[in-house]
Amino acid sequence: MKCAGRITVCALAAMLLFVSCGKAEPESDGLVPMETAKGYEHVAKVESAEPTPSPGVQEPDGNQPQGSEGEPDVTTPPDTVTPEPSQDIVYVAVSKLNLRSAPSLESEVIVQVKYGESFVRIEKGTEGWDKLLYNDQEVYAYAEFLSEKKVADGRDMFSGAVMAEAKKKMDIVDTTKQLYSYDELCGDLKELKDRYPDGFTYQSVGVSADGRNIYEVVFGSPVARKKIIIQAGIHAREYMTSQLVMAQLEFYLSLLGDTVYGGTTVRELFDTVSIHLFPMMNPDGISISQYGLDGISDVLLRADIKNWYDRDKTNGQTDATFENYMKLWKANARGVDLNRNFNYGFAEYSGAKNPGAMKYKGTAPASEAETAALIRRTEELSPVLAISYHASGSVIYWDYGQTGELRTKCKALVDIIHGVNQNEIRYAATDKQDAAGYGDWLVMEKGIPSATVEIGVGAAPLAAEEFAQIWERNAPMWAALAGFAKENSR
Repeated sequence: MKCAGRITVCALAAMLLFVSCGKAEPESDGLVPMETAKGYEHVAKVESAEPTPSPGVQEPDGNQPQGSEGEPDVTTPPDTVTPEPSQDIVYVAVSKLNLRSAPSLESEVIVQVKYGESFVRIEKGTEGWDKLLYNDQEVYAYAEFLSEKKVADGRDMFSGAVMAEAKKKMDIVDTTKQLYSYDELCGDLKELKDRYPDGFTYQSVGVSADGRNIYEVVFGSPVARKKIIIQAGIHAREYMTSQLVMAQLEFYLSLLGDTVYGGTTVRELFDTVSIHLFPMMNPDGISISQYGLDGISDVLLRADIKNWYDRDKTNGQTDATFENYMKLWKANARGVDLNRNFNYGFAEYSGAKNPGAMKYKGTAPASEAETAALIRRTEELSPVLAISYHASGSVIYWDYGQTGELRTKCKALVDIIHGVNQNEIRYAATDKQDAAGYGDWLVMEKGIPSATVEIGVGAAPLAAEEFAQIWERNAPMWAALAGFAKENSR
């Protein structure tokens, strides 16, 4: 490979020794057939209909009233306010917002506008509606979903020239193939470390049941007061998330330190805020999804996987072939769904009764080496925010029933993420997610703002052809999160 110059984003005080991976996996290429994927779980898709539901007013039982983002909750009449003349600029502060012909939900929708767009407000306070100018036409929008301050929009972070220059140097993480394996992750970490010796550190924070390392990568100053956790690959068949975050790591290593973002340089930004990346939380499960039984060395684990399939086939829990059963695997090698293995909501979540491909929560919270490692490091790091990459649906999940200041912080974080990748924002009122996940635990037990970012639109494992668009939508994410953390957290 052609070696780019050693470009240091942040001078780090110490280097961690590379931990050898010690696993060899068979070669494989070609796309995974998706004929049976639809039977496993719902895959959300971005719709261009009405906006997503609003959090509205919190009900006593924690459920949220039905409404829509960009529209008032019709069950809660707004206060009547005398119209006040105005001539200021306002910005759309939700994913989508209907501009209507009159201050009423029954009036005609003139146009649906997007997050970050700006308009002249000529009157405010007509029973919760503001009057705006749109193409010299007077229209109405619900005031709660407008901001007098310019909202952050990650799409404007880096110029096309900056993106193109960095992309020229990105020749280590292979984003053209579908299967991004544990061995490739290990090799990429070593090669990136050789090229950018002062650019990042990494270490193993745990070992899986089949002997693979669970890595933590630190990008930015090791003494930065504010820390962000990004984790990917916790669900086996969603391994493109690991490929994405490793490409993000190479991208930020490739950027010149004096590249400007949000009025500061990249070097200064990541001296203040550090990224703690867990790029492949479920290396055993990913190996199963990619290589089947050939991806597992331990003979007892191999026997268990085959027995679980036979049981599920006999009981009518699956009609998939053994090959597709493994391709669609979500759990770790012990048959535990790692994102159902956290404490918050664990007792309430039922899921599958026995180990297998998905939805079995385990015998107890943090029963698995992978989740125990992530919990331990999260508690040691005390991050100011965290995000999890999953697949698929191109949506953002964040609503776990949090209230007050924590809810406000979480929604602000979600708006930043949406500003970068334009993923649709989902609410628990209409799209309730399974409990006992990492995000639930972070928000509801630790009080840490968090969101789940779903990439892609097809069924997982995602096809290689989807990566280019996923990359363009998510490349600036780290800088957006760091800028938000720098300005909005104590």
